[in-house]
Amino acid sequence: MIKYEPFITAEQAETQLTSKTEAEGVAAIEASDWSVKGVKTFMGEDAPGYECSVYLSNRKVARANEYGGGGPLSITWLSAAAEEMLAKFGNKIGRPSSYYNNGGYYVLGADGVVEEMVSIFQERKLWMRKCKTKICYRTKDLKPGQHFEVKGIFTKDIGLDLHKKHGDNLDIIYNEKYGR
Repeated sequence: MIKYEPFITAEQAETQLTSKTEAEGVAAIEASDWSVKGVKTFMGEDAPGYECSVYLSNRKVARANEYGGGGPLSITWLSAAAEEMLAKFGNKIGRPSSYYNNGGYYVLGADGVVEEMVSIFQERKLWMRKCKTKICYRTKDLKPGQHFEVKGIFTKDIGLDLHKKHGDNLDIIYNEKYGR
């Protein structure tokens, strides 16, 4: 079993982590061969929960359950090798932590990667649904979580117009990112 050290110093992060921000971590996960499928959400005893299958190169390697009762994520592995591979991958992905380690980092580990993949899956599902009937985009001057939604069907010409109108202030066009 791979050793999991949840909190590391900034010095350790320089040699251990391949990604040190949320954006870098999400990009690393999206670019990897790891994915989740069949995500089902429900209301647990204390909080929302979910269950899903974990895949490596489109081959099911585990089943994950977050029961929503305040306990840890439960992962049932079909392959010990896959468990070790995800642990190694997760131990290279960190997030800045000002609360722990005086500005060090916390490491995602295998559980954190699965939780992040579920978040990515749910975000993609939400945007794909919105982008079916709306043009959705964000400019850099908006506050976090804010974006524009305009009723209509997205086309390449509309995308070009948005790029022309907003220029460098255009942060993202969700329709382009999520293929709608």
